Amino acid sequence: MSEGKMLLYRAHRDFHCQLPPATLSVSLNIMDEGEHVPWRDQYIVDMGREAGERAGQLPTIARRPTLTSGELFLRCAVHLSAEAKDLADHIAQTHPVPRVRANAIAALAAVAEGEGRAAVLERGMADKDARVRDDCRRWLAL
Repeated sequence: MSEGKMLLYRAHRDFHCQLPPATLSVSLNIMDEGEHVPWRDQYIVDMGREAGERAGQLPTIARRPTLTSGELFLRCAVHLSAEAKDLADHIAQTHPVPRVRANAIAALAAVAEGEGRAAVLERGMADKDARVRDDCRRWLAL
C-alpha cells in the first residue's frame, strides 16, 4: 500500500494479499467489534508462492490466527487449577465454535504430562469439524 492509502474490506467476504514492504511501514486495521466478530475466523491463505506455484490448484488455508481474549485466558488458566482444566475439557467437547474447541484442546495438551499430550490430541482428532481434526493432527506431529 502506498502512503496515505485507505482500503475498505467487507468482513468475511473480501480478502487481500499482503506482501512484505520494501521498507519499514505501519498500517492500521480498524475492525468492527460487534457481537458476532469473536466467533468468526480470520484466515491466512497460502497462495502457492512459498511452496512453489501449484498449477490448477486453489489456494489453501495455511492458518487461522484468530484468538480471543477468552481463549488466551483459558490457555493460561489451565496451568493454574484443576477447575480450569475441567472447564477447558467441557469447552473442548461442547463449544459451538470449532476454533474455540481447538484452542481448548491445545490448552489441555499443553499441560498434559507424558503420553497424556498425545491422548488429548488424539481425542481431538475425533472432533466433528475437519479444521479441529487438522489442527490436532498437525500438533500431534510436532
